[in-house]
Amino acid sequence: PNSCFKFSATSLRVGLSATSSGPSTAQLRSSLDSYGSAIGTVSLTTTVTTYTFNLSLIPGLQNSTSPVTLRIYGYGATSSNGTMRIQNIASPAMVGLEVDGIVASSDVTPPAITCPGNITVSNDNNVCGASVTFAATATDNCPGTVITYSHAPGSVFPIGTTTVTATATDASNNVTTCTFTVTVNDTQAPAITCPGNITLLYNNTATTETYTISATATDNCPGTVITYSHAP
Repeated sequence: PNSCFKFSATSLRVGLSATSSGPSTAQLRSSLDSYGSAIGTVSLTTTVTTYTFNLSLIPGLQNSTSPVTLRIYGYGATSSNGTMRIQNIASPAMVGLEVDGIVASSDVTPPAITCPGNITVSNDNNVCGASVTFAATATDNCPGTVITYSHAPGSVFPIGTTTVTATATDASNNVTTCTFTVTVNDTQAPAITCPGNITLLYNNTATTETYTISATATDNCPGTVITYSHAP
């Protein structure tokens, strides 16, 4: 168990026996109270017997996020040579001991994500947009959180306002999102080229002289319109 996963268990089954001069009783104790109190006490015999200890009696064991150690202590030996053994259990067949009702709860806590504030920039020179760099941040109770974006940082954003969604996904696929806007203003004026100065010779047989003129213009964005003080 750790901050990402929680551990719970309901019972411990263990096969115990003792030699004739070994402990007469056994107690299960937990590291959660520094092995200070007995969770259960059983009487031992020289015959292998299956005992069941109720782990729900251990305060703090259920949904534990810290490692827990269980110890079995023997009491009442009449000789220093007396021993207590954890034995194989014949029915159902198993080796030594068994923990029932184990539940390892997965991480259900979503990450916390923080987006940058709304961003406003001018267009890049001769570009109908701007390359914009940004970064959201995220924290989580478990490692492995990844942040993705609807528009990649450093990509070119068009003129106008674009909403960006940042998504934080942790290792257990818990998801949190936030949004901000990127506004790119076109501040680059178009470049215009006028024709050279024009001189017309008067034709005394005509009442007016007609001449067509045309200027040209380029810009970083499409849609430039040329107008004249005097129509061509």
